[in-house]
Amino acid sequence: MSVWRNLSVALNRFISAWQQVIKRALVHWRLLSAVMIGVLLASTVMSGTVLYFDALRQLALKQAMAQRTVTDLDILLRTERGPTRREEFQSISDLTNAEIDAHLAWMLRDRINGGRTPTFYLAAPGNENQAGEDNSRSYFVFLPKLAEHIQLSAGISPNDDRLNSTNEPPELEAIVPLEAAQLFGVKVGDRLIAVPTRTAAVPWITVVVSGIFQRSEPQDSEFWHLEESTLRTATDPSFRTVPFFVSEKAFLEVLGPSLPAMNSTYAWLLQTDPTRVNAWNAGAAVDNLASMNRRLSTSLLNYGHTTALDNVLNEYSRRISFSRLPMFIVLILIATVVLYYVVTMSSMVVETRRNEVALLRSRGANPGQILTVFALEGATIAVVAVLVAPLIAAFSISALGLTPIFSELTGGTTLTVGIRGSAYVLSLLGGALSFVALMIPAVQASRVGVTQQRQYSARPAILPAFQRYYIDVLLLLVSIFLFHQLVEQGSVVVTTHLGESSTNQLLLALPGLALIASAMVLLRLFPLAMNLASKALSARLPTGPVLGLWHMSRDPTHYARLSMLLILTAGLGIFASSFEATLERSFEERVSYATGSSIRVGMVQLASTGGGEPTAALRQAPDGELSVVKAYEAVPGVERASPVIRSSGRDLETATGGSFQMLAIDGDGFSDVAWFRGDFSERPIRPLLKSLKVPETPEGLPLPSGAV
Repeated sequence: MSVWRNLSVALNRFISAWQQVIKRALVHWRLLSAVMIGVLLASTVMSGTVLYFDALRQLALKQAMAQRTVTDLDILLRTERGPTRREEFQSISDLTNAEIDAHLAWMLRDRINGGRTPTFYLAAPGNENQAGEDNSRSYFVFLPKLAEHIQLSAGISPNDDRLNSTNEPPELEAIVPLEAAQLFGVKVGDRLIAVPTRTAAVPWITVVVSGIFQRSEPQDSEFWHLEESTLRTATDPSFRTVPFFVSEKAFLEVLGPSLPAMNSTYAWLLQTDPTRVNAWNAGAAVDNLASMNRRLSTSLLNYGHTTALDNVLNEYSRRISFSRLPMFIVLILIATVVLYYVVTMSSMVVETRRNEVALLRSRGANPGQILTVFALEGATIAVVAVLVAPLIAAFSISALGLTPIFSELTGGTTLTVGIRGSAYVLSLLGGALSFVALMIPAVQASRVGVTQQRQYSARPAILPAFQRYYIDVLLLLVSIFLFHQLVEQGSVVVTTHLGESSTNQLLLALPGLALIASAMVLLRLFPLAMNLASKALSARLPTGPVLGLWHMSRDPTHYARLSMLLILTAGLGIFASSFEATLERSFEERVSYATGSSIRVGMVQLASTGGGEPTAALRQAPDGELSVVKAYEAVPGVERASPVIRSSGRDLETATGGSFQMLAIDGDGFSDVAWFRGDFSERPIRPLLKSLKVPETPEGLPLPSGAV
């Protein structure tokens, strides 16, 4: 009971003291309102850093996703396995679905699976022995959700069971697309013979066409993307191919057991929901996809996956990392200026209360009691700012979507802003720093007695603490050292010995540190400048201005604070305006580095003409026609074009025959179109390209006539 009684007494004392602090603060509400605004700005800027980055990340991710089609963002998984039986497929399906559920289920709308056989020869009944002599081919496919995406134009769905006895080659029903039926002139009820391309347990499969269907969705829809990209055999366009769509049961329990040596290809289409992938879980999506692929590739034969989602997210992460650093630097400078504003206003509040503090000291109050009053006052302001700042930051950042700079990206709507716990953490950091800034002048004032107060009133201290101990000079030397390191390094982003990129956090603080150090050094010169000005102008100016200059040189503290705030604000504005040009140049150079020139045209296919090499069409063309290079140079606005060929090869001099990538350029014209920066090499681009020239084209080994 005594513990609770003591706590109750302490709480009552705290509430009573806090009420007195509030009443005392209301007397000085004008100055304290300026302090409150500064603390609120500090917490808002700190918490707004996270919210602004998150909003930009979400907007950038949304734009990156919007540039891709739905099928690009879907994930296709495929594997090849045999024998084609229910038990084997079930084990593969269980393994794959378990990995999908463990890694990607949270970002999926639905999943579709299916399977297909290798290619079969196609023949009419009675012509089984002539199968393969013409260009007719076929294969079998099962898609469990096929009925939801087709419309039968004739016939019925296929039967699941075998149509004949087990002593004969299997006979089963299938449906075929309308295009294939028209190509082969097939009608419902017709029989076709599918003959394995290799020796098998049964000589052929008899297929009865039970129905003909049309797609109820466009061919580029998600469902048919699975069939076209994975479940369609890669036959030459010169072949006529008809796919037989059978049920899953017929595929795994009739067709597969009849051909025990046959491997089948199985595929899964994972339909992603882009709205579930956001700036906060994009990294987890990439990691989960990579982890799933690693696990499945070690368990499944010929496993592969196809998606543009990982490339989109990786490219998004790379671009956002370049944009994060400049904004972070600017926001650090803003927070620095705001915190100094808090210190300045707090010092002015304390200056107005020096007589009050001296009076309390004369009545027996000790420094701890006086400091407690200032601490309660500062804590109240900081707590209110910490709670309110994230809400103000979220509202302000959300409204940025209506401004012209963002309206084209947001469609005239507000930015999507979500307040996370990290925003309150940074708001708390801003409140804590502001509280420290409020306590610095309070600690100094709480130690001042009556005698010291009279001495200060009669002769104010000329030099503040940072000038007496040359802290400003030390900060300036540190800034010069960091600037030299930045020049030597060339960037705040460094590459570790393991090849990973990381940010030098110390160099990020260089602009703010240099700005503060320069302002402090200028303040050291401020009293000297005022003293010289008063002596030089005393004979020319009226008495009032001269007395003002004398007073500023004798007691420069108040004026120095405001001067430093003005210097910091002006320096921040100059830095931001000059930094804009740096950001624009950085963006242009990243684009130029990615393209290599003003315009890059890719995937140019060259056909051989007249038995010559296809690459001959780059520079030479038949009479009356333009070469590829001349054709591009004839386009209005194009001054110069240069061909580039990228190809892969294999080193035949080694036993393993390692592969390599070859890039061939035109040494004469490439330097006229290529983007090149001076720090890429110690030598200019033209001498570098000349070193690639071969005096004589090497000749290969002559092959004798009749060589095979």
